[in-house]
Amino acid sequence: MKHPYNEFDERQFAKMREAVASFREAPLSIGTLSALISTMDFLISALQAPTSTVIGLLRRFWGILEEVYAVALDEGQKTLSDNDERIIQKAICELDHLLESFDAEDVSDKEM
Repeated sequence: MKHPYNEFDERQFAKMREAVASFREAPLSIGTLSALISTMDFLISALQAPTSTVIGLLRRFWGILEEVYAVALDEGQKTLSDNDERIIQKAICELDHLLESFDAEDVSDKEM
């Protein structure tokens, strides 16, 4: 079932998909992670008419990325650890699937 999002929100979702795709293509670093977090935060905040479930799902995966980044900064890491990379890749995969689902199915009743 196609979502009834307005055109503006559809464009924001498309930009989110582009940001995730660009992140996947770039070498994984603290800098690229920071850029993705900032972009996603801006785009999520810009949504005009999403359900609270949609916002919650997007923020869940954004939050995982933000937490990994914050811990890396707090610990003074110059590079991401293997564990950080695994957590990031899992969150990116889930975020990717979520964004793809906005074109394919109704997420209003998905569990958060």
